[in-house]
Amino acid sequence: MKKNIQRDIFNETMNISEDMFAKKSKRMVNQIIDKIVTEDNNKILDIGCSTGEFLNLYCDRNYCYGIDISDESLNMIDKLKINVSVCDIDHENLPFDDNFFDIVYSSNTIEHIIDTHHFMEEIYRCLKPDGRLIIVCPNINQPISLLMQIFLDLPPRGSARPYSAHVRDFSLRILKKTFEIHNFKIVKVYGFGIYPFMGKISNIFLKIFPRAAEQIIIYGIKKPVAAKPKRIYDDVRKLLNN
Repeated sequence: MKKNIQRDIFNETMNISEDMFAKKSKRMVNQIIDKIVTEDNNKILDIGCSTGEFLNLYCDRNYCYGIDISDESLNMIDKLKINVSVCDIDHENLPFDDNFFDIVYSSNTIEHIIDTHHFMEEIYRCLKPDGRLIIVCPNINQPISLLMQIFLDLPPRGSARPYSAHVRDFSLRILKKTFEIHNFKIVKVYGFGIYPFMGKISNIFLKIFPRAAEQIIIYGIKKPVAAKPKRIYDDVRKLLNN
């Protein structure tokens, strides 16, 4: 059987406790979802759902679905409340019909996906018209990254590098462009945490400059298809000018 490195990593690390940034991001996402979910019976998908902690908040009033590459994480979920599937989104399609979900949420997953194009296309396919997409991911363009590169000769914090599970790097600008070229209208951008700070001053600063955040959240709405994006952009300028 072919070895799946990402699955092995997440099976090994699923019991590692979350840091303060991950906990803060979930609280912010919950606030966003609470504004979106004004009625019951929404179909909500969490891509990279782990042990289902996020979905547990909504499954009493909505239909919740989760996928994850880690079968061991999914074994810890209450299957009576949440529909779960093992899925390697890098190599498989999402196991759902077209126009099925009202909301798709994915936290700290897109940076682990080699084929970003396939990942976004599958989300688009499964979302209903005007469906909502919320993605959370680490931002490599944060102040500490500059210091790490200049003074320590290290890659940016959270970047794809040897011995890391991350395979793609995102800044706020690149993640916004990813939404745009895959036909999602961006509604709101959030940033939280300036490593290693999490106080009120950093939150005020990030309302003005979210691109300096430790992690970023983008909330978008599915638009009608205008044109299919290319799979590969060999120059970032071509991507940004698309």
